[in-house]
Amino acid sequence: MEHNRHLSDFLSPGSPATDIIPAISADNIVTTLLQIHDTPPVFGEANIGRAAINIAANRLLAAGAMPRYVAASLFLDTDTPVGDINVVADGLQSAAIQAEMEWTARAVSFSDNGPNYGLNMSVYAIGQAIPGLAGSKPCMQTGDTIIVTSPVGTFGTAVESFKQGITTIENADGTALIDSIRNLIDCVQRIHYLDLAENGFEDAYRKLTDLAPAAIDRTIIPVNPAVNAECHLLERDPLRMPCADAMLLVVPDHDAPDALAALRRCRPTSLATVIGHIL
Repeated sequence: MEHNRHLSDFLSPGSPATDIIPAISADNIVTTLLQIHDTPPVFGEANIGRAAINIAANRLLAAGAMPRYVAASLFLDTDTPVGDINVVADGLQSAAIQAEMEWTARAVSFSDNGPNYGLNMSVYAIGQAIPGLAGSKPCMQTGDTIIVTSPVGTFGTAVESFKQGITTIENADGTALIDSIRNLIDCVQRIHYLDLAENGFEDAYRKLTDLAPAAIDRTIIPVNPAVNAECHLLERDPLRMPCADAMLLVVPDHDAPDALAALRRCRPTSLATVIGHIL
């Protein structure tokens, strides 16, 4: 996309959803709706367009589906800098391409009395369910291994740091873990649990332990050194900060070495770590 294009140019009405969605049969569709509020459009080198697509794609993966289609609706304050708008537009486009998602609909509206940070966003994403991903039907067993795919807390810490005027963190808008999950499926017969730590690791771990007792070592959970440093300044716990691409997964213990190797072959999950077991 041309860098001098305005977001309203990119987010003109897209193809009607009915033209493209029937490519997936109704019985294996997975959907998610992501709403972004009170978040800066651009924070350091990251932007909310990329983050929104990556979070939506990773939600679908965690729900047991491969991302396929995406639609977006944005509400903008008229005073939002054009440069920020163009960065968000490029972020939406490039992240959708990297996540292998096709656009089905796009819309934008402006207001003289818009959001505090100039932009609110809704992203609706559709995925196709695939065998081998636990999705909404976890089947954890005693002895299963718990793995964290990526360093935690990066996205939330970067956003909060920007709001507080602290140096922002690199690569904070995440990555869609398409290749990592594909590698995992190829190497592991069954994934017993998969969840995106969107609201922080501790929240994801609480949801896991609501389903099965577990024991973990929090001291080995991967955290970017810059995230640790900025959380110290912010007086925040990095394990409680939102994530755009860190997932918590559970596999049979005998599959753990293969699962870890499969994840580490992909750059976004090269720091995947075994952190505990199901009791």
